[in-house]
Amino acid sequence: MDRAIWVTWYDLPVVGRDHYLAWLHDLHIPRMLRKPGFLWAAHYVSTNNFVRNPRLIYSTDSTIPAGNEYILIFGAQDAHVLANPVPSKLCASISEDDREMLSRRSGERTQVFTEVARVDGPQVGSRENERVLSPCIQIGCYNATTSEGEEGILDWYANCRFPAIKTLPGSVGARRYVSVLGWGKHCVLYEFVSLEMRNEYYHSHVNSNAQMKDWGQRMLSKLIHLPKTPNVACRIWPAISR
Repeated sequence: MDRAIWVTWYDLPVVGRDHYLAWLHDLHIPRMLRKPGFLWAAHYVSTNNFVRNPRLIYSTDSTIPAGNEYILIFGAQDAHVLANPVPSKLCASISEDDREMLSRRSGERTQVFTEVARVDGPQVGSRENERVLSPCIQIGCYNATTSEGEEGILDWYANCRFPAIKTLPGSVGARRYVSVLGWGKHCVLYEFVSLEMRNEYYHSHVNSNAQMKDWGQRMLSKLIHLPKTPNVACRIWPAISR
């Protein structure tokens, strides 16, 4: 199983973007996938529909890199695969030309997560194969402010949010993670068959359930999110099958 993921959020300048993307998709990702224990990869571009949610509390720590235009995700057998070597040492070991390509990223933030739980949605049968994330994802990272909040996160996802995913139209599934590297202890990743289906049903599905809506609103006051999160993003590699 793919019990761990390595996620990198970053921005790119417009100049040289196509050259970078060709290198990443045609050379860098395939090389990474030849490493033992690496199982899959997916590259996403964030949608431009982020609106700061007035109900969320955002981190004000200016030292946290704020890139979020692109999201690169590698899936691995477990977190120790991603520590052999750790990301910083792995990136330092590649060729000078490849390091120059990576240096084009700005606001780069990286995290390694290990999986807590996952659930299938009603569209799980649409998955292209078991080692590819869906065409559209929503991914958020946050910390709890209290021990009560930590317990609330466990309760919320196990007994409210994940059971609801089983009936969320357009949902392929969801996965919950905790961090072993990087800011934000908690991470949740939702998969959708398309951006259109996510936008049409995600919020209305929550709002149609009074208990779930009330529970979720109470949880928000106990969490601190990264700025400009959660990210809603569409896959650009591998190409989406039609």
